Amino acid sequence: MIAVGGTLYGIPNEMVCDDSLDNDYDGATDCDDSDCRANGHCVATLYGIPFEDCDSEGDEDYDGAADCADADCFNHAWCAADYAAPLFEECSNEVDDDGDELIDCAAADCLTSSLCGDR
Repeated sequence: MIAVGGTLYGIPNEMVCDDSLDNDYDGATDCDDSDCRANGHCVATLYGIPFEDCDSEGDEDYDGAADCADADCFNHAWCAADYAAPLFEECSNEVDDDGDELIDCAAADCLTSSLCGDR
């Protein structure tokens, strides 16, 4: 979820710009709400730029980094929580630890690992 704004003079603003809800009850949701127009998620969408969905599986913006491993998500609440994907691949557990859709020795994090041998 991408948060912006807050309450100004007791008037609620749209706080989350990617949850499909009308958080400030003005009849507009997410990028259709004027409170979210400057939000990076909404600006990228307007210009057809793919934007990383930080709490889903996959590399939605096709930059080679998925979810919490993507720079677009470094400050995202999902990635800051304890359950977020780590930023580094563990090179011997047959799991995509860093969310880049590459497992162990196929991941760039493991290029210099002695566990991966010659490639």
